[in-house]
Amino acid sequence: MKLFLDNDAALKLAALDLLDEALEVLGATREEVFILASAPFAILKGKKRPPEPVASRLDTFFGQVGRAGGPNADDLKALQSTPGIDAGEAILFSLTAAEPGSILLTGDKRSLRALAGAEAHEVLRRSIAGRVICFEQILNRIVRHQGFGAVIGKLVAAISWDKSLAAILGSTPTSHSVDEGLASYIRSLRDETGALLAADKVPRVAKHPR
Repeated sequence: MKLFLDNDAALKLAALDLLDEALEVLGATREEVFILASAPFAILKGKKRPPEPVASRLDTFFGQVGRAGGPNADDLKALQSTPGIDAGEAILFSLTAAEPGSILLTGDKRSLRALAGAEAHEVLRRSIAGRVICFEQILNRIVRHQGFGAVIGKLVAAISWDKSLAAILGSTPTSHSVDEGLASYIRSLRDETGALLAADKVPRVAKHPR
């Protein structure tokens, strides 16, 4: 399996210290992960370099994963001309479409909504339908697989990294409230993006007390 990972999801998972857990629930290895070639520079070399230990986690991770190749030029041009789809997501959408069986893990819900709403991209949407996983979906899979008690500390510690996560956790997060909150966000995005998102068939595994 080839897993394309966008900058936003990579940064947030590193902030939560859940990069390995995300790969585990997807059944992927680091060798199967591909990021934008510009990601290390964009995230680690700019003025907004994340604080430690997040930067070190990403530096190590980026050194162990692959770099996404060149996208289809026609797809890329059309995608980049669509308001709401940034250059990085355009590349990843195009590459996912060109690689049957690949998965895109993204934290950019704005780009997903823009892709879903653009009539010009109907063929591309069909080609990646069911192969996109949003940030809330991967959190949902991790919580259900690892158990609420095993990950809640990491979620709370990094609550400032994501507005939707902050809303989901609230002031007194419980296993039930987090389950419901994540499910609500996923349902809402699924309603807005049609068939793009992967199915959520994730059994709960009580590996840790909750």
